[in-house]
This record gives sequence, C-alpha cells and structure tokens, in this order.
Amino acid sequence: MGRGWGRGQVKSDSGGRRFGEWSVLSRAWGCQSGEVVFAYAAYAEGVAEFPGLRTAVPGACSGAMASVLQMIESGRLAARQSPVESRHMPCAFPRPASVAVLPLVIVAGVGSSGATAAPAAQDFATRCAQPGVVRCVGFDDPADFNTGRGGTSGAYRQNSGIFPPSGTSDYTRATRDTSTFASGGSSLKFTIPTNSGADTSGSYFTNFSKDLSVQFGANSEFYVQWRQRFSPEFVNTKYAGGGGWKQIIIGAGDSPGAFEPSCTPLEVVVQNLNHRGFPAMYNSCTGSTSHGAYNPFDEPYGAYDFKLQNGRPSPYCLYSQGRASYFPPVGNCFGYVPNEWMTFQVQIKTGPRVGDEFVDSYVTLWVAREGKPSEAVITWGPYNLSAGWSRDDLKFGKVWLLPYNTGKSSSASHTTAYTWYDELIISRHRIADPAR
Repeated sequence: MGRGWGRGQVKSDSGGRRFGEWSVLSRAWGCQSGEVVFAYAAYAEGVAEFPGLRTAVPGACSGAMASVLQMIESGRLAARQSPVESRHMPCAFPRPASVAVLPLVIVAGVGSSGATAAPAAQDFATRCAQPGVVRCVGFDDPADFNTGRGGTSGAYRQNSGIFPPSGTSDYTRATRDTSTFASGGSSLKFTIPTNSGADTSGSYFTNFSKDLSVQFGANSEFYVQWRQRFSPEFVNTKYAGGGGWKQIIIGAGDSPGAFEPSCTPLEVVVQNLNHRGFPAMYNSCTGSTSHGAYNPFDEPYGAYDFKLQNGRPSPYCLYSQGRASYFPPVGNCFGYVPNEWMTFQVQIKTGPRVGDEFVDSYVTLWVAREGKPSEAVITWGPYNLSAGWSRDDLKFGKVWLLPYNTGKSSSASHTTAYTWYDELIISRHRIADPAR
C-alpha cells in the first residue's frame, strides 16, 4: 500500500536548466510542515553547487539531507539543477520528470478497501448494460463532439463536450475519427502538432450523469475505465520543457449554476510523468492538510528509492532504474505501447470526510494491453485524498480526457503526434476488461 508524499516543482534557474518534478519527503523524515529546505535531485545528469545547503537544513531533516549529500559527494548520485523550495513539505528528495485513449468507463458503489475481482471480459455494449453503470460514451454519436457556442468558449457550462486549446477557436485538434476506433464507428482523436504549447490539443469532458445527480463524496466507491491508443511519435517524444502529458483527470462534478474546471482540490490524475513512458498518478490541484498539491503516488522503497508503480511485482518499477531502463529485464514498469488499444481502469474509494480531506481512501489503477487481461499497476492507500473546503462540498463527478503537458515549449519543433480515446464508461462496480 502507498503512503502520502508531497511534491514541489523546480523553476528554471539562471543557467536555463529545464523544469523538473521533485518528490518531497513528509512523515518519513519527521519534518515539520512549513519549513523551507533545499535538496538536489538524484539519479540525473548535470552539475550543481551546494551554497548554504547544510546550514539551511532544519534539524528534523538534517539526517535525511546529510545522507543525500553524502551519496552525491561520493559519486553514487549525481547532483541536478537548483534547490527545491517547498512550502507544503520541508524535506525535498530528488525525483526526475504519447498516446491515444480508448473508451472510458466509470463505475461506483460503497464497500471495503479491497477491489473486487474483474468480471469476465465483455464487449462495449455488454459492459454498458451492466448494473451500476451510470454513463457510457462510445464517441460514435455526433453529439459526443459537442463544441457548445464555439469560439474560445467551447462547451463551457454544458454537461459534456470539447474545449479548444486555451485562447483559440481551433477545433481541428480534438475531432471525430471514423478510420480508427476500438468499437462502433468512430473515436475521439487528439492531434499534437509541432510548436504547440502546454494545451496542445484542447480537451474533452463529461459529467458522470446528464442531470448531475450522480456524484461521489465521502464513503463512496466508483470506477472509471477507458481505452487509449497512442501513435509512436506520442509515446517516444520527450517534449521540450514539458513535465509529461496527462491522460485523464477525474475531478469535481458540476452543480446547478456552477461549472467546475479541470483543476480542483480533489482531482486524481493519470500522467506520463516526465515522459518516462509509463502511467503515474497524483492527487489534488491545491493540496490539503496532509500533503501538498500534485501529490505523487510514489512509495518509498529502501533508504533512497521509490516505487513509481507500487503494484508491480519484482524487479518492481523503481526510480533508480531510470539510469538503465524502467522496463524488463531491468525494471518492471507497465509502459505505453503504440499502435494498439490499451485499457485503463481507475478505482477510487473514498473514506469519511475530516476537514478538507477524505481520509483513509484508496486508489487503484489497472492497465491492459490489447487482447490481454488487466494488471494492477498502482495500489494506493490508505491515503487522505484532498476534498476541498467543506463549504464547497465538492464531489467526484466529472472526467477530463486530454493530452495537456505542463511547461511544454511552443518554440520546439517535433513530429506531429496523435492519441485516441474510445468506449468511455462510468459505473458503480468494477468494469470487465474488453472482450478479446
């Protein structure tokens, strides 16, 4: 099971070093919230100096930082970039930084922390007809590609639809594709053109139900399944400046008169973090009492390592394997495979609300290659999911499909890439794998 960790983000220093993602140690080192300390990234290229690092470390974290420095100075770790300043968690420990999506399915219920066994494989229509399913989107109906009022607003304040890339009225990057699909006669296709910024292609969103009646707060359980396809260019390109493209954001649902954005306190996100080539996860756009924003589901392993996909068996999916390979035979991360319809399923089981969190919650991610059974990739919890202020009463009720890539440089040229989504389902019970 995973433990809670915070994450800070490194800003480019005067030497122009690239943006990077950093893990921030919380309870493991006994650090006190609110302290600001410095640390340097491990297992990465680059040269950095250590001005004032030792004296800047508060007593509670000095042992951890001394160990990091000793490893760097002995040559076992390489120093990287500039120090991290974290206001949520004090001790920063280093961590380093393309795709079509198939149908998405969300299922919900209430139960224990353990995930139920997967039902026998079924086709899309059969999965949609199962008890507990609250919404299915096959991307076969023109209405699935609703652009609302058009212009720069897109489907704003609508129940579902498409947004163009921010500040544009370009609807050519999120389109209906009748030549590539997992089932039916079409899919949702995102185009990632050269010289595009962070919002490369716009986004698709849908609430869990048309009348906004289906949402999940405390002591609830639901599942989201989708299938996704990636072009080789999307999987293999490391986009300059980018922190890695997202696949899905599972976030707050709308309420009458209030349209919730993609960035909300309770969001759970699946992302190709730092273009490593495999899905990782994080929680919250704001942070909460127990952890900061963008809190990664990275489980400590040994004295200095992390499991980046903690559901994977030996030799695991470890941060340290990045110097050689995250994939077999060195590592065992479950990576993206181009030119096939992969299946992804997320379970979220919330615990009771305490303050601004759903405490003792659980999150599980399963992934399957085309024609293969799904495998557990991340099993996270008990964990305190951010819930936002009690007065806002936010509940899980909307999903966003998008290849958004924070920090991606619009001045960098690259080959045009594509990703597709199909068979989106939302339901109250675990969803079967697609029929093989």
